[in-house]
Parts: sequence; structure tokens; C-alpha cells
Amino acid sequence: MEVTNGQCPGCGHKFFYYSKQEYRYGSPIRTCKKCGCKYVDTRYHEIAVEGVRDKNQSVIPAFILMLIGAFVVYRGFCLWGGYRYHSTFPAELKSILFFIIGALLIIAGIVMIIAKLTGSQKRRMDKLLKESEERLKDKNYAQTLARIGYNVPDKYLYESVDVHNSI
Repeated sequence: MEVTNGQCPGCGHKFFYYSKQEYRYGSPIRTCKKCGCKYVDTRYHEIAVEGVRDKNQSVIPAFILMLIGAFVVYRGFCLWGGYRYHSTFPAELKSILFFIIGALLIIAGIVMIIAKLTGSQKRRMDKLLKESEERLKDKNYAQTLARIGYNVPDKYLYESVDVHNSI
């Protein structure tokens, strides 16, 4: 995994994160812990503005993870058979590591599929959407997002006028 440096635009304080391609839901506006300067973190996305990524709705990554795990387990079996006749401890250890890693990948894929089928993934996304909508109720926050280039729906940018109470 690639480690990337970030830097606060206000004080120059360096911070680290793992990948620029990382995709998280939450407020993209961050505050520097050192100086309090606000900056945009492109890894974070407002779900109420941008929606849910298709990748988060699919079970295909789980199946791919399971296939990779099955291949790793198969490779472990192949290594185990080759080491059976001229066995050395490190070689057997390599086979066992292949079994363990492959099994963990398969289990992770199964957990992802179960989360999708039981609806826990949907409940998690609904919770994130509700949190995002709560943040966007703050008109200043919504307008800040619009100023930095987000396509914020009008219902968050302007206060609604209650026609019945204005008469």
C-alpha cells in the first residue's frame, strides 16, 4: 500500500495517509490539528451530494476476493505436495502460510457477501447518508462545499421559506 504525504496549507504541518485512491464517506473538509486551518481531503466524499459508488453496491469484489483466496489455497496444496518428499521446515512453513492467507481471503469474501445479503451494508450506507444530510443542514457548510466545486443540491444551499407562516 502506498503511503502518501499531505501538508496543511496553513502551517505546513505534514500528515500521512495510506493512499490517494482511498475512498471514504464523510466530510471532505478537514481541520489541521496543529493550527486549525481548514483544507479539503479528496479521499472523503459527501454521500448526500455524490451518492454511493457502484463499487460499494456490488458483490463482484467479494467473489474476486474469494477466487484469489481459492487460488492461494490451491497454490499452498501444490507446494505442500512438492515438499512432501524432500521436506524442510521453512518450505512447509511457506505452504502453511499460503493456506492461512488463502483461507482469510475466502472468509473475507464470504463476510462481504453476508453483509450484502443480510442488509447490514445497506444499513451502514443509510446511516452514513443520514449523517451526511445532517451536516448539510448547516447552510454555511453546504455553501462552502459549493464554493469548492461540489454540486450541492439547492435544498441544502437555501433555507426553505414556509409559505403558510409567511402570510
